[in-house]
Amino acid sequence: MKLIMGHIGSGKTMKALKLGLKLSEEGKKVLFFDGESSTKQYLKSLLQDKPLPVGFSIFEKIRETSDVYEKIKYGGYDAYIIDTPNLYFDLEKLNKMESVNSIYFVLGLETNIKPELNKDMTIISSYEELKALFS
Repeated sequence: MKLIMGHIGSGKTMKALKLGLKLSEEGKKVLFFDGESSTKQYLKSLLQDKPLPVGFSIFEKIRETSDVYEKIKYGGYDAYIIDTPNLYFDLEKLNKMESVNSIYFVLGLETNIKPELNKDMTIISSYEELKALFS
C-alpha cells in the first residue's frame, strides 16, 4: 500500500487522479473511490473534454468503509485509489488486503500534524514507513 499524504489544500486529490489516469493509460484497470466533491471538476480540467481512459472507473456511492473493503476483496482491478476523507479506515487492514493489486490511500493531515509536510506532498511507500513516521 502506498499513501499520498499531505495537508488540506495541498493537491492530494489532483495527484491521486493524475496517478490513476497514468496507470489506466498504461493499460491497468483502476478503481478510484471518490469521496471528494471536487473530483469531477478536477477530472474535467485534466481531461479537457476527452473521455475517461478505458480502464479508469470511479466509485462514488460510498456510504461506509465496508463498501470499499468489499470492492477490494471482490477484485477485478489492478489498482485501487481511495480518496474518501470523511471515512475512517483501518490502514493495517488495508495493508493486509493488498496482494497482486496496488492500493493507494489519500491521507489528509491537519496542518498542526507534521508541519514539515505542509509544503510538499509525500508518497509513503509502505505501511511500516508510515508507522515509523509517527512513532
